[in-house]
Amino acid sequence: MILFLALLLVPILPANSAEPEFAQVDASADEIASSEYRRLAEEMDRLAKRNAWAGVERTYQKMLETGVTPDFDDLKTAAHAAQARGDIGEARTRLARASTIREEKEVLDWLWAIDSNYGPVLLAGNPGEVALAPKVMPFDPVQARAVQFAVAQVAETGTFEGLLPKGDYTFGDSDGKGQSMEIDVGSSMRKVDLRNDGGVRKSERKKKKKKE
Repeated sequence: MILFLALLLVPILPANSAEPEFAQVDASADEIASSEYRRLAEEMDRLAKRNAWAGVERTYQKMLETGVTPDFDDLKTAAHAAQARGDIGEARTRLARASTIREEKEVLDWLWAIDSNYGPVLLAGNPGEVALAPKVMPFDPVQARAVQFAVAQVAETGTFEGLLPKGDYTFGDSDGKGQSMEIDVGSSMRKVDLRNDGGVRKSERKKKKKKE
């Protein structure tokens, strides 16, 4: 009788032993992601030391794909990469995330400098029909790159949402007949949407002329 009961228990054991195997698979996936993140972080540090900021940005995007939350140092390095290409809005976002992890004077001063010299803006228009231009290009090279980045974004997509150095700009028809606007600090986001006036209504006028 005892032998019979023992035989009945044999098929049950493999089913119960499956649970630790699933737990091991999950743990291994986390370990793989962490290992890949560390490898990419080391690669990003090497690129940053060579000021290869385009490579830093590509590596940072790969790091995000691992699902591992970036640490303070990696966010600060990624902020340098964003600033290097002129995307001050993204640089500020990364710095703000870093400051929630640890308060460091360098990061706080950097955030203060951005908030003291840039204003938020949302520009929208039809691609190929609008252009952005500064009245005067900033002398500061970082601010100049920020303007160039925004100008390129508008030329390519017709839109730009981010931070621009304070100053006077024109935004409108790509033939140079844009409307003037002033970007200031400490104000709400400046929004200029020309998609209806510059696109829909212009198209409607063309259709009316053809009908006439």
